[in-house]
This record gives sequence, C-alpha cells and structure tokens, in this order.
Amino acid sequence: MNFQFINSNINNEDKLPMESLKKKFLKQNREIIKINTQLSIKIRESENEIQDLIQENFTLKSYLVKLEARFRNQSQTEDLLKNFFPEIQTIHKKISQVQSLLKIIEKKCSSDFLEANVKSQFTTCENKDSKEDYQILHNKRLEYVSFNDELKSLETGQPLYCFQDFQKKVHGPPALSEKPGKCILKDKTNAHVNKIPQDEVNYSLPQKNITIFSKELKENEFESINEGETEEEKAKTSNVCVCIPCKSAEQITDLKGQATGDSSPCDFEESQPRINGREKLRRSVKVINYAIPSLRTKLRRDFDLPSDRKRKRHPRGKA
Repeated sequence: MNFQFINSNINNEDKLPMESLKKKFLKQNREIIKINTQLSIKIRESENEIQDLIQENFTLKSYLVKLEARFRNQSQTEDLLKNFFPEIQTIHKKISQVQSLLKIIEKKCSSDFLEANVKSQFTTCENKDSKEDYQILHNKRLEYVSFNDELKSLETGQPLYCFQDFQKKVHGPPALSEKPGKCILKDKTNAHVNKIPQDEVNYSLPQKNITIFSKELKENEFESINEGETEEEKAKTSNVCVCIPCKSAEQITDLKGQATGDSSPCDFEESQPRINGREKLRRSVKVINYAIPSLRTKLRRDFDLPSDRKRKRHPRGKA
C-alpha cells in the first residue's frame, strides 16, 4: 500500500511541469504567428513598391537614351561651329556689304531711272523695242528685292540656327518622289477582275534575261535628258496590278482529293470545331502562365535582381 501511494505522488509531480511547458510553447507559437503575418504584409507592400520602381526605371532609361542622342547631336554641331566660326563671321560681313550695295541698287532702280535708261537704249539700239527693255529691267528689280528679303532673314537669325539648317539640307534624308508607284492587289471577288477571261491573265514571269537588261542600261546611260524624264514620268504614273485568285466553295476538295461540287459553305463551316468560352479562357490562362517565368528571367537579367529560389527547410533535430 505504501509503495502504490508513493508512485501516485511521483506521477502527479511529473504532470505539473509538462503542462506548464505546453502553455509556454503555445504562447510562443502564437507570438511567432503574429510576427509572421506582420512580416508577410510588409513583404507584399515591398513587392508593390519594387514594381513601381521597375516601371520608373524603364521610363528613366528611355529618357536617358533620348538625352544621350541629343547631347551627341549638340556636341557635333558645337565642334563644327568651333572649327568654322571665323568663316561664319566672314560670311556675315559679306552679307552686310551686299545689303549696302542692294540699297544703292534700289535707289538706281527707281521708276525715273528706268524710264531714262529705256529712252537712252532706244536711241542707241533702234532695232530693239522699248517694251522688252522695260520688262527686263523690271524683272531685274524684282530679283534684287527678293534677294534683299532673304538677306534680311539671314541677318536676323543666329549663326548657329543658320548652320543647323544648312547641315540638315546637306546631310538630310533623300527626298521622296512626288508620284510613287502604287501596288493594287485585286481579288477574284472584284467585279473588274471577274469580267477578265482566264485566258488573258498571264501568271508567268518575264522571260527577259537580267544580264541583257543590265547591258542595255549601260548602253543607254548617255541618252538625252528629255527621254530620261519621259521614262521616269511613265514609271511614276504606272500602277502594278496583281491578280490573286481565291478558291470558291465549289472547288473545295475532300480529304481523298476528290472535288465536291455539291458542297456548300455552311457544311464547310460546320466541319470546323467550335471553341467555347471555357476553352478560350483555359487557353488564355495557359499562355499567361507560360509568359510569367520568361518575364521574371528578363527582369532579373536587365536589373541584376537575385533569383527567387525557394528556401530549403532544414530538418529539425529530434528531442
């Protein structure tokens, strides 16, 4: 009896510390769970901030590329201006001298001076008509006035802008032709093509040899200018017509290769599989799932981001 009483006391003493330890561990686990939830919320917020920063980086990179291009162009123009600055100054001096001369010419090209000059020429050269001389002098006066206006516009502008405009004119892209050739694609459904019989339509390529054509070009290089201009105008106004025959519903063939004349377009449409809304959604989700990892790898390579590998869980030691 005494032995049994002693064993029961020992078991009661062992249960008390175990329950206290369990309570402590439960409290610790609850605190850890709270901390984990707070950290997960902070991680989500940081991910959103990272996405915003990535978008800002993209925009900043585009702005940097544009600024670098502008800086290169400006540096080139400044170098050219430094090299040719004395020549530009001499040009402006000559422009001012020409303007002073034009003022003198305008005074001399007045109506009284023109009439006196016409009368003197009429007396010296009796064969010439006075009207023709007057028109010639009047045209010359108009040329001087237009040239004077151009010089005033050059004098008001800065040398840098004048030089940039000159550079654009010299090194600019080649001017496009006023009347480019057109390519007209015609279908069998077009009424104009349906009127043309099939015998008249030529689908064969030109049989002329390329080497002969190149020799003819070399021989005709030294022809007259007027003939060249007429050929260029013909080439500009000519249109390239391309006839594209399309299959009708009567010419649709079976799998065996036999033509079915009685088949209708409705039967052909029914043979094709129909896609439901669920199938479209499933395919779109699949495409997105395939595209997401490739985007992640691209962002890592562009911005040198660390790889998002899953953390390895270390095995806990057994008590």
